[in-house]
Amino acid sequence: MNITLVDASQTARSLSSVDAAFVNNTFVSSAGLKFKSAIYVEPVNKASKKWINVIAAKPNYKKNKAKYAAYKEIIKGYHQKKVKQLIKKYSDGTELAAWDIKIK
Repeated sequence: MNITLVDASQTARSLSSVDAAFVNNTFVSSAGLKFKSAIYVEPVNKASKKWINVIAAKPNYKKNKAKYAAYKEIIKGYHQKKVKQLIKKYSDGTELAAWDIKIK
């Protein structure tokens, strides 16, 4: 067995010349692959916690009450059931809304 390192954006393209490839979720749909046909999907657990995206701001923004309140409203708006449904729909199931995931 030979393993060849390629850039993440090239793994899906390499499928025509290899037996298997690790394809990042961001390239699955654009490559025309079906997420549900994957032979393996990494579990969401403590090891994958580092891959969860966050909404962040500069620490000093908390001192500005107006900006801080605005950011809290953005987060409140983002953490809606409808947003969760849209994430699932438009990512073809390759992404999860992480705000209510229980990581074990």
